[in-house]
Amino acid sequence: MIPDNTKELMPALRAYLKKPKKLNGFVGFDGFIDEIINIVKSRSNIDQYTPFTSMGSFADKVQKAAGKSANVELISKQAKLGGNGPIMANSLATHGHDLCFAGALGKDGINPVFKELQNKCAEVHSLCDAGHTDALEFNDGKFLLCKIESLKEITWERIKEAIGEETLTEKILKSDFFALVNWTMIPHMTDIWQQLTQKLQQRQAPKPQVFIDMADFAKRTQSDCFEAMLALKNMNQYASVTLGLNLQEAELLSRMYDFDGVFNKELETVKSLAIFLREKTGLDRLCVHPREYAVSADSTGCHAASAPHTATPKISTGAGDHFNAGYFTGLLIGLEQKLALQLGVLNSGYYVRTAKSPTLNKILEFAQLCIQGKTEGAAFEDCHPDSLT
Repeated sequence: MIPDNTKELMPALRAYLKKPKKLNGFVGFDGFIDEIINIVKSRSNIDQYTPFTSMGSFADKVQKAAGKSANVELISKQAKLGGNGPIMANSLATHGHDLCFAGALGKDGINPVFKELQNKCAEVHSLCDAGHTDALEFNDGKFLLCKIESLKEITWERIKEAIGEETLTEKILKSDFFALVNWTMIPHMTDIWQQLTQKLQQRQAPKPQVFIDMADFAKRTQSDCFEAMLALKNMNQYASVTLGLNLQEAELLSRMYDFDGVFNKELETVKSLAIFLREKTGLDRLCVHPREYAVSADSTGCHAASAPHTATPKISTGAGDHFNAGYFTGLLIGLEQKLALQLGVLNSGYYVRTAKSPTLNKILEFAQLCIQGKTEGAAFEDCHPDSLT
């Protein structure tokens, strides 16, 4: 049985909120404009339509059109800030952290879609034009169509130019934490990690916390991935590095390391993947988060937390980034592993129901609703007006 640590988390989070710490963080380096899209399955009139709700049903439509043609109507529901970095940074800032964000936010000024992020962060620096994602959303997942040409411009030299070399060095030496995400879509990210590690060698104790999200790296070569893992292992000498993976990414990386166990969604299987990958990568901490729960392996063992899953999310794009932000906040404020995991799944669970990034106080309210079984339908809507807006 997957443990639910919500009741144990609540007093620990309340105790922290009585004396919160102001932690300084540096987050980067991507940035996307996410267009959230429904695919029309059928239309009854000019105003009413039924969307595809499962990826499988839409895949069937595509398969049947092979060798022929098909017309697909897309409904744009929302354009919002996107990218692993901006979404995670937005959530971390909502938790009360003091952030410097550098990323792809616009070439001739910051795009207005990032205004919320700009207002929440202490500093924001744009490196290049934002990418663009057409996020095709279904109840059981999402399909992201990404345009990433501008992200080729994100290099260590460009980061120094945008922030200023002296200022950048000071941030590396004094920040409490770093979140360096979306390795897959930033071609020069491995070099950026290597350059950052050289600067981290100049720091005094204690080590800063570093969170890494590779993002879906199925298209990258095995040699690229191993080079990235070596860069992170070297960084781990001077920082405490946490690598976060979804289940698909964990299975892919495990295959690269010749994992000889089984692959399924069972808790003990996923725990074995986390332990195996932590040993292979040589990092302080390895986290794997399927949709239904999350696990992490560190020097204290392997821990788990069940997620408040919903079959009808209001939004799914950004759910993983919100888990990462909640989990990382848990680590930063000193929660034990199982409670940090629980904070992660609650942060994500609130977001997918409301399309809003919660404060830590909102997470406490949501945790109480989880305990009361009021996280779905009218019961949740009555308690949480955020779900209706």
